[in-house]
Amino acid sequence: MKRQQSPKQSPRQGKHQQSPQQGKRQSPKQGKKQSPRNGSKPGQPPSAQQSPKQSPREQVNQRRISGQLIVQNGHEQQGQLGPLQRLARSLLEFKKALPIYSVRAQLIKEIISNDSLILIGETGSGKTTQVPQFAYEALKSKSLRGGIAITQPRRIAAISVSKRVSEEMGVTFGDLVGYHVRFDKKTSPNTKITFLTDGMLLREAMVDPLLKNYHTVLLDEAHERSLETDILFALLVDIQKKRQVYKNNTNGHGISPLKIIVMSATLDAELFEQYFKAKVIYIKGRQYPVKIYYTLTPEKNYVDAALITTVQIHLTGETGDILIFLTGRYEIESLAKLLNSQSKLLPKSAQKLIICPLFGALSQSAQQRTFEETPAGCRKVVIATNIAETSITVPGIRFVIDCGMVKAKAYVTKLGMDILAVMPIAQSQARQRSGRAGRTQPGTCYRLYTENDFLALRPTFIPDILRVNLTSVILTLKAIGIDNVIEFNYIEKPPLEAFRRALSELLLLGALNPNGSISDLGRKMALFPLDPMFSKVLILSKDFQCSKEVLAIVAMLSTENIIKTPSTTDEEALAAAQNALETLASPFGDHIMYLRIFQMYCEEANKKSWCKSNFINFKAMQKVMDVHQQLIDYWLSLKWEIESFQSTHSSEKDSYDSIRKCFTSAFYTRTAILLPDGSYHSQMDHKKVYIHPSSCLFQKKPEVVIYNELVLTTKEYMRDILVVERDWFFELQPVIQKGQSTLKQ
Repeated sequence: MKRQQSPKQSPRQGKHQQSPQQGKRQSPKQGKKQSPRNGSKPGQPPSAQQSPKQSPREQVNQRRISGQLIVQNGHEQQGQLGPLQRLARSLLEFKKALPIYSVRAQLIKEIISNDSLILIGETGSGKTTQVPQFAYEALKSKSLRGGIAITQPRRIAAISVSKRVSEEMGVTFGDLVGYHVRFDKKTSPNTKITFLTDGMLLREAMVDPLLKNYHTVLLDEAHERSLETDILFALLVDIQKKRQVYKNNTNGHGISPLKIIVMSATLDAELFEQYFKAKVIYIKGRQYPVKIYYTLTPEKNYVDAALITTVQIHLTGETGDILIFLTGRYEIESLAKLLNSQSKLLPKSAQKLIICPLFGALSQSAQQRTFEETPAGCRKVVIATNIAETSITVPGIRFVIDCGMVKAKAYVTKLGMDILAVMPIAQSQARQRSGRAGRTQPGTCYRLYTENDFLALRPTFIPDILRVNLTSVILTLKAIGIDNVIEFNYIEKPPLEAFRRALSELLLLGALNPNGSISDLGRKMALFPLDPMFSKVLILSKDFQCSKEVLAIVAMLSTENIIKTPSTTDEEALAAAQNALETLASPFGDHIMYLRIFQMYCEEANKKSWCKSNFINFKAMQKVMDVHQQLIDYWLSLKWEIESFQSTHSSEKDSYDSIRKCFTSAFYTRTAILLPDGSYHSQMDHKKVYIHPSSCLFQKKPEVVIYNELVLTTKEYMRDILVVERDWFFELQPVIQKGQSTLKQ
């Protein structure tokens, strides 16, 4: 197989096609218009169309952007252009060039006249940033209570899109437009457009079952079908009916009907049309065309293929940044290292390569590097997981390299464990990925698999609700007031066995009463944005008088990639990292090790230097501190005191007993006993399991342990291990059986 030719001529990129147009229904009436690319300069946004005669509202909007009116805190004022307004005006031409902008007036009419809409627009049509603004323009004069909520499946999308919308509207970020994600919020009393993760909107529904703070909810990227999104589908349909009845019974005072807008680039329109009983609107026309190339034969090593394809693209001399889709952090960092090595061998005349990893565990500041403008004389190469598939737009991307795989977690109900596996993507995901190349200029997508492989993919990915653990979401539904969770109006109903497993776990935790209703303990557990077991251990920490330490441990366990693992090729760094880990490790397991890391980090004056010398991820620790502060805020809002255990014992073992007993009381269902062959026997599921290599106990063999989760990779591994004592289970039996009665009132 010849690899050294240019990508467009390489035999392994033998076939190509124009990205197919989707949808057969008629889009809103657009009238005659020229191609949006006519007359535009290469690499620049297409010129705006000549607008028809504008309505008074459109004229006001035009004046707002052009400077005759200025928006400050959501109010129009006369005056000179400020920095925010100048930025908004500079973005206006780009907004007008988006395909969706040509049907702006029609969409505003549809939003006003319909309580439910399904909007299907191709990737690059501009729906994510523009429809929230259209909805705001359509409804702001209606004197409706509340604002507009826009859900996103990922926190990075919620943050970056909200920032972009605030820039386009010329308003202060966090004022009229803001966001709310797990452990992070940027809003004000003036906020009318709020971008949230779907999980945070679910949590708001626990406090406000009718979501009275919003008159409109936009569900973006609905095709991803995350667990929380599927629950929101059912919940919002139910809320919409209740609010209509409430309005009719109260003569319309105090609450307005709820509008629901479902948006996606690829969606099973018929399924959603029937479920929501909504009008379907298609927005045709990607902003720029995308050529698609396939390999002639399957690639055995897609990381190697991505490396070669990137170098080939770079050496052709064509301008434009590159986006590479891989499955996880390890692959991303491996390819980044390879590209950095290759860049040193490139001709001096070649552009400099700027390598930008992009995955969920990165800090927000590190992720933002991806969105910075590429300097002159350079080419940016973004290496991302599926986090870059939807919603977020990386500016300047002209080339996409798609490995065709994704890493996804699936919960196997019969095994009672999560399986984290690399699996093929769906056709809808492949189209989303290729669409990233046509956002700001004509692009090219190189699929590192054959066309026959593409045609054999599933049309859509399996929804989360059919493959993940339902424990957290069932507790949320119970807290909202949905008692019969099995007969709830799901768009696709999960297997009955998944319900049985989740309900059984919640009953054992004491979150449910024997009759299936939510207990007082369960209501308190639902208040925390955590896994139910973490919520319970926090609540029990009051009785064990160690809430200060447990809050720190839970914050650490809620953050990924705290300990750095050097490349396996750097033996010296590996040895240094191992020595650092042994210094930080605790004989009682990962929980106590994380507590020690947290305490040492807080005491250090030069935190960044300390992290570097101890192979601790400084960015991850910054996130830990944010999570810790948010947990403390939740804790203090409940009027609970933060207590620290006071050791009266001379030995280290006794000093941590209260913390270990606290975790044992919550995680007793996840206990494992050492077997003679060095493996462990899980008490609840009766499986042979092993300590994960990332644990500080990997080479140790304690007799009894509890663990946070089971993950199946090459073996069935226990992650995050804590050593406990066998005789504690009898001592703690009253706490385990009657958790509610042991709580401080």
